[in-house]
Amino acid sequence: MEVGKMHRYVRVLLGCILAFVSVGALAGGIGLMVNGLDMPEEYLERIPFVSRWFIPGLLLFIFNGIGSGWAAYWCFTHRGKQAAAAGLLFGIVLTVWIIVQVILIGFVSPLQPIYGVIGLIEIFLASSLYK
Repeated sequence: MEVGKMHRYVRVLLGCILAFVSVGALAGGIGLMVNGLDMPEEYLERIPFVSRWFIPGLLLFIFNGIGSGWAAYWCFTHRGKQAAAAGLLFGIVLTVWIIVQVILIGFVSPLQPIYGVIGLIEIFLASSLYK
């Protein structure tokens, strides 16, 4: 398969994964901001400068929700380095988000390693677009 066609498939796959992450993060961010998604308040004791779930929800909404949605848009509408850079940036954001989350509140959900792996897949796919 020619390189240009392969890059298009990788870009679309990366865009789909980023869109999936975006939808989940937008919904999760809203849920945390509105009612904390019934997360135990004891988790907040481990997070510096936070006393309610609103701030973590807002950050989730902005960085992984809007950010990943923006990156998905770039993957679907742009070729080359712009799509790769957007995918790489928000793959890193997702991976760092999960690492920091596990450090701060511990391993509390099977979704944490799943989304950690998804972040690494985003990084891998975006990196492959640079070749």
